[in-house]
Amino acid sequence: MLFSILKVILKPLMGKGLNRFHLLLRLYTLLYQRLAPKGVILLKVHGHKIYVDGQDMGLTPILLVKGVHEEGVTRVFENEIKQAAVVLDIGANIGYHTLTAARLVGQKGRVFAFEPEPSNFDLLVRNAKANGYSNIIPLQKALSNKRGKARLFLHEAYWEAHSLSPDNVSILSAGSEASTFSGRYVEVDVETLDELFKDYEGKVDFIKIDVQGAEMAVLEGGRNIIDKNKDLKIVTEFWPAGLKRFAGSDPEEYLNMLESYGFKLYLIDESKGSVAPFDGASFLKEWRRRESIMLSINLLCQRHD
Repeated sequence: MLFSILKVILKPLMGKGLNRFHLLLRLYTLLYQRLAPKGVILLKVHGHKIYVDGQDMGLTPILLVKGVHEEGVTRVFENEIKQAAVVLDIGANIGYHTLTAARLVGQKGRVFAFEPEPSNFDLLVRNAKANGYSNIIPLQKALSNKRGKARLFLHEAYWEAHSLSPDNVSILSAGSEASTFSGRYVEVDVETLDELFKDYEGKVDFIKIDVQGAEMAVLEGGRNIIDKNKDLKIVTEFWPAGLKRFAGSDPEEYLNMLESYGFKLYLIDESKGSVAPFDGASFLKEWRRRESIMLSINLLCQRHD
């Protein structure tokens, strides 16, 4: 009953840019923390059964109210991923995009889903099983440009905001008004794409990267994969402030790196579910003018003959 009331209350608040409105954000936080169910619950979302944790204030309320996450990215998946394709979902979280990819590639395809955080990984595995997908290969690893162990810093309220960069979790925690960054972390295994796939002789058709500022490091660790697969398409989050705070990655250099691989960049319009040519110089100029730490977008990167 309380869950139904929560859904009715949250619907008009979703998509209002709550970070800009201090009082509205506090109201949203208070309502959600008071009314959200405790523990794991089952939702039916976009044709899938998906288990979520009621206390996650990031993905769970979006799925509860809208029934779809990142509508533009979801549409790109549906348009670009074909039967029998091989997909890498890097930063899979609980598997929302993983499930969509698994349905699209079919039994002859494969989806390698990377998620290092233990609670998210458990839900990822559970969601793959709940929907009967044997073509999902879940891997509890973070990806970067070198192998080893690392600290994955945890956001207390938004479980899709965990990051290898404590600065990135800190600024998101400050912006959310939902929690104060506690510095809590778990130690995770870190691999590079090229090392993991060094003995893999098949193709890779599609990569999604959403790793809270570590996107450039992931690409640096996957140069051979990118060079080898000429028809590869990439969907990547582009969060300039997050990139800048992760080991000093330069946002402009990240765009240049993608273009150096031969990719044309397209902005994914989340409101319309469409793509359009991306003007990186103008976007970065606007970002620097506004000095916005929260400004992020998703890009489709593809090569053309």
